Amino acid sequence: MLPAAPSFAAADGPACLQPGAWTALDADGVRPGAPVAPLVASMAKREVVLLGEQHDDADHHRWQLQMLAALHAQRPDMVIGFEMFPRRVQPVLDRWVAGELSERQFLDQVEWDKVWSMPAELYLPLFHFARLNRVPMVALNVEQGLTRSIATRGWDDVPEAEREGVGRAAEPPSAYVDFLFDIHREHARMRGRGDKEASRDEPAFRNFVESQLAWDRAMAEALVAARDKASSAQGVRRWRSASWVAAMCASATASRISSRRWVRPKSDNCCRWLHRPPARRSSPGWQMRYSRCRSRCARQPRRPGWASAWKTIATACAS
Repeated sequence: MLPAAPSFAAADGPACLQPGAWTALDADGVRPGAPVAPLVASMAKREVVLLGEQHDDADHHRWQLQMLAALHAQRPDMVIGFEMFPRRVQPVLDRWVAGELSERQFLDQVEWDKVWSMPAELYLPLFHFARLNRVPMVALNVEQGLTRSIATRGWDDVPEAEREGVGRAAEPPSAYVDFLFDIHREHARMRGRGDKEASRDEPAFRNFVESQLAWDRAMAEALVAARDKASSAQGVRRWRSASWVAAMCASATASRISSRRWVRPKSDNCCRWLHRPPARRSSPGWQMRYSRCRSRCARQPRRPGWASAWKTIATACAS
């Protein structure tokens, strides 16, 4: 998915993207001029959404902020992963989101000038968005020393204790190897080696591919861990809510046997009129007490989730 629609000059010529429009790349091919709202709605349903960038392009970072805001509006229980941060600075990211650090303290404690070579001003709007909306930030990467070590020695010659828990990457697609070879060849040119000395069979290129794959694998593992952590937290919240409903229903069942009334546990018994024999539920008196009791329960401070869970509890317990 690209943030602009292409205008193709010629079949073999360069493709240009028209500002202010979208192009969708999917199983149906290239679809210029795709509407934004369905794309955002579709992305919001995904477990992981990747927002690409050219690191030094400010427009890319503005677009990322726009997309984060759009996704957050539809799915506020999101987390944001950042490529530039090694895992060891995760506690600093947590403190930043919690509002415990100033901007200067944050940049100093993540060692920004060491971990990333781009100006912080390009990324600060993204960091402030996460802080403003209390969206967790996740450090996706490993230390640069690990990737440099793999690029120098190869994956197999790096001791497992130095791999930061990263597993062996899967074999890359041939298209990705081609892409990496172009980068490797460009690096060779910059070092003055020339095209003829750059080869796909040389150890330097194999190590470069393994280094990049380890980088990719590390971020993929961090994304999966963040997803699982978020799913687990949501599961705990749902379990607690379900346990509360179950406790309410158990109390209601016991109350029916003894007095045919539903007495809300640990409350001022404002809901004792909510369970009545079906024949009496249509009476004006029961309806009046039901409305008054429901209103009082919704204002009950001891159970902040009461009003939102009301219909679920009433359906489960009063049937």
